[in-house]
Amino acid sequence: MEQRYFEDAITLFQKALQVWDANGYAHGIAIIHQEFGIIARHQQRFEEAIAHCQRALEMFELNAVRTSAAGIYQLLGNIETSQEHFEEADIYYQKALQIYEAYGDEYGAADGYTAIGNIAAKKYKPEEASAYYRKALRVFEQFQDFYKVAVTHHNLGAVAQEQQRIEEAIAYYQNALQTFEMIGDHYSAAREYSQLGEIAQTKQQFEEAIDFYQKVLSICEASGDRYNTFGIYYRLGSITQKQHRFEEAIGFYQQALKICEDIEEAKPFSAHILHCLGVIAHEKHRSEEAISYYQEALNIYQESQNLHSAAGTHHNLGVVAQEQQHIDKAIAHYAKALMIYIAFLDRMRYTHEGYNVCQSRVLAYLTRIGTAISV
Repeated sequence: MEQRYFEDAITLFQKALQVWDANGYAHGIAIIHQEFGIIARHQQRFEEAIAHCQRALEMFELNAVRTSAAGIYQLLGNIETSQEHFEEADIYYQKALQIYEAYGDEYGAADGYTAIGNIAAKKYKPEEASAYYRKALRVFEQFQDFYKVAVTHHNLGAVAQEQQRIEEAIAYYQNALQTFEMIGDHYSAAREYSQLGEIAQTKQQFEEAIDFYQKVLSICEASGDRYNTFGIYYRLGSITQKQHRFEEAIGFYQQALKICEDIEEAKPFSAHILHCLGVIAHEKHRSEEAISYYQEALNIYQESQNLHSAAGTHHNLGVVAQEQQHIDKAIAHYAKALMIYIAFLDRMRYTHEGYNVCQSRVLAYLTRIGTAISV
């Protein structure tokens, strides 16, 4: 449906471009290139998107339409952000912001503050991100743009949560939730329920977390959002598994698995669910069933090149094999996990925490292999 929409839009814009090109209407031509850039970005044809934006930018600047040029700089920033080119994106956003501020466009500047704040958050600069978000919040409140007020509260909550300022994060998410509900945006409200559920889950306030997730589930199911629905089923399965309510957990995981099988982009995630089902089967002393789930998960991890997760599944297969006195199999699985973590040691060498985690796992597997050999 979305592809058909884009095709129809492109056809209409091409017709308009022919007319305006024949009449020499530069502003209209620039707008069409801008629209082509937006479509190409959504279709992830990034080089084409940049080319259209650069063409529009040249025409806007040639005709001294600076505020429109700011919009193009903002769009170029979005394109670079989509590719995780954060340094390039920041440069474009700063150029847009300079124009907005120079022309006294407070609302445009607020969008610039938000974009730069998002980049700062992605670059793990929480203080800088919060400062830009607060600037944006003041403007959005002044203009009574309640949707963007709520989004900014969410962003501030995410930064606070990242910094482990949990109570502050909860307050921001609650503010966002109340505003979204006030304006009748229940779908966006679901995101806040999800964040509050995640915090409650982390604090091991499981019943509260389940209540939040059930609210998300109701909204997602009502709106036909199957992608987020399977994620909530997975979280509900995770909580009930931790509570040793295994039959409930299996039910939630099976619901999530069923949706994953129907959604192509969700299929790699099904490996996590299968792994969890394997853990439950192992807990219930059903070793063969556990092995079956683990092996199925492992196949998907390997197919999707998710080696880090594959290492965890190799570990669990090694534990089951060792319990069954299949020592050669156990050693083989531990060794595979070991080799993955050794490889990750090199990748994590610039991340102190990640390096320490991988190093400790390497040492643990060396110990496990030694124990298995001595049996």
